[in-house]
Amino acid sequence: MPVTERTLVRRSYDCFNRRDPEGAFPLYTEDCRWSFRHFSGWPDEQEYRGHAGLVRLFGDFLSAWGEFAIHPTGLWDLGDDRWLIRCHMEATGVSSGVPLEADFWQLAKVRDRRIHTVDNYTDDDEVLADAGATAHDL
Repeated sequence: MPVTERTLVRRSYDCFNRRDPEGAFPLYTEDCRWSFRHFSGWPDEQEYRGHAGLVRLFGDFLSAWGEFAIHPTGLWDLGDDRWLIRCHMEATGVSSGVPLEADFWQLAKVRDRRIHTVDNYTDDDEVLADAGATAHDL
């Protein structure tokens, strides 16, 4: 299967759901950035940089959630190697065992056929404004 932006995104979710940060390294640039500055209630680091940051992100995520699965429910090509992704997460608290379902957004930027930036959002209006889109565009 040829590597396209769509397959990069899907492979990234597969690695995350398998809890495999090293498997994600070939999908991400060495200077990649994951940001949670726009994600309400994110308790840990606001940004994770590089492949070492991916390892920390996986560790922080796994310390909070026992069972989890994150799936893209919508994927829009914004042009200029930018993607808007609607996500759905089902998880169980690692200590509490309390189940959770949540929807959120990601704005992703691809560079040199690898993922460079992922910005996570919980607010619909904010992500659409940053994406330069409206709900009617989707």
